[in-house]
Amino acid sequence: MSLNGLFIGNNSNVYALFASVGVARMNCRLEQAINFKEAQDLVVNSETQYDFFVIYLPQEGTPEFLNFLNETEAEIPVLFTADENTLQRVHNLLPLHPLTTRICYNMGEKVISNALRRIIKVKEKHVKSKEDYCPLPISFFTSLSKASFDTYIKLSDEKFVLLFRKGLPFDIERINQYKLKSCQYLYLKDSDYLKASADIFEKISAKIKPEKLNTEKLGSLAKLSLSTVHRAINHLGIREEALMIADVGINATKELVGRVDKNLAKHLKSVLSGRDYHAEHTMLSIFIATAVAKELDMVTAETRDKIIFSLFFHDICTEDEELAQSDDPRNISGISERRLKEYIMHPQNAVELLSKVSNLPMDIDRIILLHHEKPDGSGFPKGLDWKKIFPLGAVVIFAHDLSKLICASGIDGAFLDDIFDEYEMTYNKGNFKMVLEGARRAFGIRKKHSLGEPVKKVS
Repeated sequence: MSLNGLFIGNNSNVYALFASVGVARMNCRLEQAINFKEAQDLVVNSETQYDFFVIYLPQEGTPEFLNFLNETEAEIPVLFTADENTLQRVHNLLPLHPLTTRICYNMGEKVISNALRRIIKVKEKHVKSKEDYCPLPISFFTSLSKASFDTYIKLSDEKFVLLFRKGLPFDIERINQYKLKSCQYLYLKDSDYLKASADIFEKISAKIKPEKLNTEKLGSLAKLSLSTVHRAINHLGIREEALMIADVGINATKELVGRVDKNLAKHLKSVLSGRDYHAEHTMLSIFIATAVAKELDMVTAETRDKIIFSLFFHDICTEDEELAQSDDPRNISGISERRLKEYIMHPQNAVELLSKVSNLPMDIDRIILLHHEKPDGSGFPKGLDWKKIFPLGAVVIFAHDLSKLICASGIDGAFLDDIFDEYEMTYNKGNFKMVLEGARRAFGIRKKHSLGEPVKKVS
């Protein structure tokens, strides 16, 4: 069965590239709409049911079109594509639509086809996960007085019985009786759920007072204004214990402000204020690395500070957000040799700068030098492979990579499963294999097959 896609954009060469890859590798039929107006007309009036969209950037009206998609009943995945210099703009658009990812169009046929497969795979998972009846915790209904939808109770996998008819009052006493019998859920039909869910949660949220964070324990997290960090922590399910461990280390870095030079102090304050990509990426990397290290029983006061101090200072010698957000700055065309060299050397320059600061934890220079290295040796500045990366360095490299991906593409549970499945292709040896297995346990992401025997640390 062939798939139908819609390419939105006026670049005929990029359209031809995606169309040819889709036909050759995936049996996809890809139409083209020059702009969002034409695309919206096709979605509304065409007989074609589209399985995915490819949106070429830059293009005016992207947020408005994504809002239009969100208002339709069909949930169609979106793949953004652009040159490397433009792709960073996608970051602010992703929260508008849940089924999205991005790819640079000049990264090759295999990368493009894998990106298309990913968004289609996520959509298929989403569709398969839907049931005829959708569960809601029974406690939700004790907050409501009247049913604006038919409500069912589940007797078996095949049998659902109508409990409250639309328009009639809820019998709270009856609901409480079911709760005492360990009934955890009541059910709505799919069609009713889509219409009623907004009304349900609006009424419930109005009756719930927002829970205050314990700022004494989680001061750094509570003060962060970056929504991506909060969303990612919630989606990843990072445990409070790991957050508290990270918070202690984050607070320790604040003490450095008064005893380092003004440039280092400025960098620290910028990260702690949480106002830009570097701050967002740094803080998220810290929480991810701490959670993974905690799962691997690697966290002591000493290793905690090694992780947190190295990540706080890993980008101290670069302010180039464009290159920092790229998959690999060496693949960007059109940048000057001087600019690229300066970025490639920023780990080494950071280590040299920090050598003037006394009483920093041991090994943070080693970790900073490694944070752009890769398990297969394709990283920089030295191109080291998995055999030359010590355990704590592998934890930070993984956290750095995952944080970068989340900051660039947002986070969704279905995508996260696919991301970890793809990581199996690269994080599969030595300390990196151990780290990936620890991350799966830390974030509750199941592997499709048995993990096998524990992997020993490679010194």
